[in-house]
Amino acid sequence: MAIKLSRRRTIKKVSRRTKSNKHKYVDLEKQIRDRNLRAVWDNKRTINQNFEALDPKVIIDSLPEVFDDNRPPLTLGERDEIIVRRLYERYKDNFGLMVKDIKLNPYQWTLKQCQKKVDIYLTKPRI
Repeated sequence: MAIKLSRRRTIKKVSRRTKSNKHKYVDLEKQIRDRNLRAVWDNKRTINQNFEALDPKVIIDSLPEVFDDNRPPLTLGERDEIIVRRLYERYKDNFGLMVKDIKLNPYQWTLKQCQKKVDIYLTKPRI
């Protein structure tokens, strides 16, 4: 026989887990890459308090004079390179005609897109 609905409700125990404090604390000192800033950083303070206590000279002195450009060079795909080569051989720097040629420009690139792709094509060293 089945259990009555009223009894079934009283039998079920309802429990809810409390949230753990595991994700609340973030150790920012470990994440800071700059040695000078890490040496002065205090995890017990807030971020604003840490930056107010800092001397701006410490930050400015630790910065390099010239930043390296770590971006990879722009390249064209195989298909794009073939298309751009044909367009450039035929029209050189006349981008207006490149845009209008639907046989050599099957993707119908805009004027700006043609300019960018030709610039990338010309900067790439050819073997």
